[in-house]
Amino acid sequence: MEEIRKLNLENETLKVELQLKGKKDEEIAHLKQQLEKHQKDNLQFKSDQVGYVYSFCFVIYLKYQKQENNNN
Repeated sequence: MEEIRKLNLENETLKVELQLKGKKDEEIAHLKQQLEKHQKDNLQFKSDQVGYVYSFCFVIYLKYQKQENNNN
């Protein structure tokens, strides 16, 4: 009888551990998803920044060219 009680207790313990592992796995998957989204958003942001810097430099270049043409 004592052996059955110990086995039942062990079984319940294993069930709880399995549930916790499942929750951890779900949480890890969710965190990985969030990380991928943030990485993608960050890449898009950096790409946009490069575009803005390029556009800004081009505007400065055109302004400089206009000044050069006006001086000549």
